[in-house]
Amino acid sequence: MVIKNSIDAPVQKYTHGNFYTVEVTLFSGIANGQAGMQSTVLDAAGFGIGDISLQQPTQTRLDTIAGKPTVSHNTDLVGPITTIAGSNEITVWKYTWVAPTTGSANIDFFAVANDANGNSMSSGDFIYRTNTTLIFEAPASVNDLDAALQNMYPNPVSSNLNFDLGASINGEVKVHIFSLNGQCLLRTVENGSNISLDLGHLKSGNYIISLENDGKTVSKPFIKI
Repeated sequence: MVIKNSIDAPVQKYTHGNFYTVEVTLFSGIANGQAGMQSTVLDAAGFGIGDISLQQPTQTRLDTIAGKPTVSHNTDLVGPITTIAGSNEITVWKYTWVAPTTGSANIDFFAVANDANGNSMSSGDFIYRTNTTLIFEAPASVNDLDAALQNMYPNPVSSNLNFDLGASINGEVKVHIFSLNGQCLLRTVENGSNISLDLGHLKSGNYIISLENDGKTVSKPFIKI
C-alpha cells in the first residue's frame, strides 16, 4: 500500500485539508485467479477519520463495516491488471482520502487483499494484510500562501472564487482545482495579488483548491453551489 500526494509522489506525512491517493496493489501468483480488497483509514482510537471518495467507481464501492468507512472491491479481477512473468497478474485499487482540517495525531491506513484461485473454497487462497501510518506535518509557518486560502471568498461559491496572494509572495503561484477523486479540473499560473477564478462551469459539489509556490503547497476544500 502506498499513499501519494497531488503530484503522485509517495508520502509519509499529511497536512490538514490536503488530499491523497491510496493505492493498494496485489501481486498475484495464481493464474486466472480472483482478486478482492478492503481498505479503511482510522485514527488512534479506531474511528474512521478524514473523507474517502472513490477513484474507480466501477471497480470499487464505499461500504460501512463495523461503523468504519471502508473501500471494497466491486468485482473480481478489477484493474488495471497487467500480466507479468507469464501468468502472474497485478491488480491495483485506488481511492482518494482527504485529511482532516484539525488534529495532529498519527493516522493509520489498513488494507487486506484476497488472492483466490476461484474454486469456491478457501483452500488454495492467500490473504495479505498491510498497513501504513502517516504522521502530521505542520506547515513551516503561517505565511501569505496559507492566509490566501484561509481568507478566500465566498465559500460556498456560485461563480467567482476570490483571494489575495499578498505582496510578499515572490514568483509564480500555481493554482489547481481538483475534484474529490483527484481529477484536475482547472490549472492556472498567477503572478498578481488579487485573484478571481471563474468557476461558473463547475457542477455543484465539493472541490479542493491547491496553491503552490516556492516548494510549498497548501490546499483547502470548498463548496460550489
